[in-house]
Amino acid sequence: MRKKISIRLIGQVPLPIGGVTIHNIRLFNWLKTCDGVDVLFSKINNSTHIDDSMAKINLIWLLKSMFRGFKEDIVHYQGANFWGVFFIVIVNRIHSRKKIVWSIHSEYLIPKLSTSLIKVFFIKLVDNIIVDNDNIKTQVVNLGVLNEKVKTLSPFLMPVDYDDIHKDVYRDIDRTKYKVAVFNAYKLVFNDNGADVYGLDTLISAFPFCDNTVVLMLLIPSMNVSERKYYDELINSLEISVKERIHLINSPQWAGWEYIQASDIFVRPTITDGDALSIRESLFMNVPTIVSDCTLRPQGVISFKTGDCKDLADKINQAINLNINHISNDINKLINNFFSHYKSILDRS
Repeated sequence: MRKKISIRLIGQVPLPIGGVTIHNIRLFNWLKTCDGVDVLFSKINNSTHIDDSMAKINLIWLLKSMFRGFKEDIVHYQGANFWGVFFIVIVNRIHSRKKIVWSIHSEYLIPKLSTSLIKVFFIKLVDNIIVDNDNIKTQVVNLGVLNEKVKTLSPFLMPVDYDDIHKDVYRDIDRTKYKVAVFNAYKLVFNDNGADVYGLDTLISAFPFCDNTVVLMLLIPSMNVSERKYYDELINSLEISVKERIHLINSPQWAGWEYIQASDIFVRPTITDGDALSIRESLFMNVPTIVSDCTLRPQGVISFKTGDCKDLADKINQAINLNINHISNDINKLINNFFSHYKSILDRS
């Protein structure tokens, strides 16, 4: 009988709340439920999340790793910082070889790293690279990484304690009168050209063209001063009757997926994306899911032309009375995809 697979995850966990940090903590929690796995988590941020199998990376951890190497069968790095890849690969080359896995969640990352021959060289030394979609896989393979070393695997996992009981998260909204559309972003983000990455500007521009029975809930837990100024300028550009149907939730009392679960429509109007967790959550929970066509999207979404506020408004209006076939999804299948992939990596040893 094969011994348990030992896995060390390295990455960030909430807080902050974001697609990658949520994925990390869910992957960690699900792996702890697997009989064939021993898992540890080394966190690279100052999260206050406490777990007996979780420790903060500090200077002592770095020195111990450098001099002793890794003990686990698989070291899975979930960071976007190249120097994390560099350190893990160097340590693994000095000591007995373990399997190094790196997850890439953004289509932005590889184009930035591809300009450096040194960085490309170290990327090629990673044993296995997990990517969110086939666009990212093409980017990685084009660097010269062998196709069989790159795996497209959705990072989507529901929480271990998920249930399908809808919470009364919108108790102040008359649900007999209004339909609730929800937008979810952990914070407002702008690219190098100053463009609104989450597409909030497109959504706000679309909202005056939406049916007046639609209420828009904006779940944005974190905004700094400049982001709040940007937000206020967008909202203040609207007529009062439209503004009255927009609600900002910046101190959420529930998990993000619970807001989506309780909504009639989920909207993600991003101008770039990976395999967004919130989209997968919305589809899993049978909520009509309206997304931009900025990248490859999963089956079942309603797509609109990126940046086109009229097209977005049309899609929202169409979704108001949409009847979705409610599908019963197997929550355990999601973690089995990861476990099977880890096992296949070791089986190829």
